[in-house]
Amino acid sequence: KKKSTNHLCKEMSTTNSNNNNSPSSIKNKKKPEDYIKGGKIIILFQPIGDAPQLKQKKFKLQQHALFSDVISFLRNRILKYGPEDTIHLFINNVFQPHPDEKILDLFKCFHVNGKLVVTFCKKVAFG
Repeated sequence: KKKSTNHLCKEMSTTNSNNNNSPSSIKNKKKPEDYIKGGKIIILFQPIGDAPQLKQKKFKLQQHALFSDVISFLRNRILKYGPEDTIHLFINNVFQPHPDEKILDLFKCFHVNGKLVVTFCKKVAFG
């Protein structure tokens, strides 16, 4: 059975609610849904380590896509990697989501200023 990021989101919101300086305590804070336009989420790709730089870093993907779609999109359409090329993707330089995770769920928990930040590298950089 796959692990869901929903428990991480709940833990983070509990932690943030105990901190008066947290972003959740700021009034007029936008909700994740406020950033989603036309059913699409902005993905910001950032290379780390030995990964190549991208000319275009921001892309819009359907909110109901899976993280495996993000992997395929970056691997095949942007980098044009072959099956022998490895690539590792992280959310906010912290963790690698399961390919079956919905990007909407990841976005709701981990977006930064309305963008889902996905860092990538050819060799494992963390953990």
